[in-house]
Amino acid sequence: MQVKKNQKHLQREIEKGCTETAPLSLFVSPAEKGRNRVEQRAAAVFKVEDYLVKSKSWNKHIACVIQIKRHTEILDTKNKVWKVREETAYYAASHVHEASAFAAAIRGHWGCENKHHYVRDVALKEDASRIRNQPGIFARLRSFALNIFRFNGIKNIKGALFENAINFNNVRNYQGVF
Repeated sequence: MQVKKNQKHLQREIEKGCTETAPLSLFVSPAEKGRNRVEQRAAAVFKVEDYLVKSKSWNKHIACVIQIKRHTEILDTKNKVWKVREETAYYAASHVHEASAFAAAIRGHWGCENKHHYVRDVALKEDASRIRNQPGIFARLRSFALNIFRFNGIKNIKGALFENAINFNNVRNYQGVF
């Protein structure tokens, strides 16, 4: 579970504990290059029993804290200048694993976010939808369309939507429709 700024007391305790204690394990991912950016992540796992206040009833469920530091260099294509961005995120876990396992799980979660939710928001414009009465029906239709596209190996959902809008007969060529 990611610890965010709306949990300010917990976040303050975790940040302080991560600076004052040594990590149980560390993992630095190789630099990932793509789309005018270079990104590298460092994961560290910290045991929390020495510094996390036990007065909160849910704190007993936190076994460790994961600190993810992201170093990103983004190319500003207009000015041809690399901009550097540093971010630190904290996650609470109910079990202890190696930093490499946590790093893979957290990165994998964002893969799901990018593959599913981003497509729904950008290609299908779900956030801009003005449907107020029973929006779940249209959400299921969007899911149905995405499942058919994914089943047929389509990666560019926006392009497939455009092609199918131009020629509705394309839909008949998809497996799993009829």
